[in-house]
Amino acid sequence: MEPKIENKNQEEKYEREFLEKIENEINQTAKGFPEEERKNALQKANDAFCSLSLELSPARSAVLRLKLLQYFRENNELDISMLRQAIFETPNFLKGSLNDLVENYQKRTIKQTHEEVKKRMNVNDKESYNPYIIEFETDSGKYYLARLLNQPHLEEEGKEMYHCIGAPTSASSYLYRMKAGDIDTFSFRQKDGDKPVITFEYDRVKRSLTQIKKVYEAKLLPSDPFFGEFIEVLKKMEETTDDDGKKRKIESIHREASEDISVALNHLCTERGEILFREYNSKKDTLVLSGKIEATKEMTKEDAEFISKIPGATANLTNLLPELKHGITEWSGNITDDSSVFSYDNLVSVNGFVEAKNSKDFKAPHLEFVGGALNAGETLEFDMPNLKSVGGLLNVYRARACKTPLLQNVNGPISAVNAEVFEAPVLKKAKYIGLSKTIAEENISLSKEMSKKIQR
Repeated sequence: MEPKIENKNQEEKYEREFLEKIENEINQTAKGFPEEERKNALQKANDAFCSLSLELSPARSAVLRLKLLQYFRENNELDISMLRQAIFETPNFLKGSLNDLVENYQKRTIKQTHEEVKKRMNVNDKESYNPYIIEFETDSGKYYLARLLNQPHLEEEGKEMYHCIGAPTSASSYLYRMKAGDIDTFSFRQKDGDKPVITFEYDRVKRSLTQIKKVYEAKLLPSDPFFGEFIEVLKKMEETTDDDGKKRKIESIHREASEDISVALNHLCTERGEILFREYNSKKDTLVLSGKIEATKEMTKEDAEFISKIPGATANLTNLLPELKHGITEWSGNITDDSSVFSYDNLVSVNGFVEAKNSKDFKAPHLEFVGGALNAGETLEFDMPNLKSVGGLLNVYRARACKTPLLQNVNGPISAVNAEVFEAPVLKKAKYIGLSKTIAEENISLSKEMSKKIQR
């Protein structure tokens, strides 16, 4: 019997030494934090450990506490439920870092989800059990958000909502883009009677809302009884992930989606409902769905600067004083200008679209970035030495010369069908380029990547 007691004492000694070693490592790791962050990091690691509620040996518990502290040295947040599941699925979870454990679990989960969704997207039997993906319910429990996955879903949605998403040709187009991973299509539904209220589309590439349709394609009104809960859905949606594991952040509202919302002139549609644009508050109105602002000659520099910071709003700046136009450098929303001369000498970036369809002369020599479409349809000379990126259509169809030496990306098509000279030597991305059939080959300057995409 004595050898067993001796072995047991030896094991207990080794365990004490091991625990002391891990405790020293925990202290050394804690010292690696700036002093003002140390207490908070230790608290976060301890809270996470307690929240996991795992039955582990003292040694494994000590190692897990150490790895949690190491994790919070590089990360601010931790999804406890995800980590718990990752630990359950990985017996040797104490090997390597928790970062690797979580990352590998996410990769496996994303792959499984992607494969499952891919199968569901190919379902075409209306009679088979074919549920939506339910993302979540609203806090009231009266509504929920469903993701549409396949042809029967789209057809049923179109039938109930009386809009085009269910028409055979439209449904095929939507389904193609859904399968390609370009868009996700959602149905905001009332639980009572399981009735769709709003169908909307999310562009995964641009992280943008691209369509918002009520029944009969009616416009969304801030006075609608479900408006507040729809806003809640949009905010909660930003915490969901797509099939690639990326958060569905709403970084912009596409022009078509904005036009699907009714708003009075000089008003904005925000999460607070419809407000005067002067009541805009960036802390209270983090989500601006739509807005129409008409500039006047009496508008001051302070007014122009205030409007320039409102995302999602469309401002008609035709009547803005020329000296104020010249002072604009960045614009958060959309710009329209019906003047014959579009003259913004210091404009560098516009997060939304730019529409100057009546401009014969487009002057924005420092413009580098347009987040949406750039429509300068009547411009005769389009010479933009600093333009690098356009988020949608680039339309200069009447221009005799289109010169953009730094332009690299256009996320939509390029229309320059009357150009006699087309110079975009570093252009790498565009859906296609529409050029005149008579343009001479020597007057086209394009990267090799784009030369195959010319439509003539």
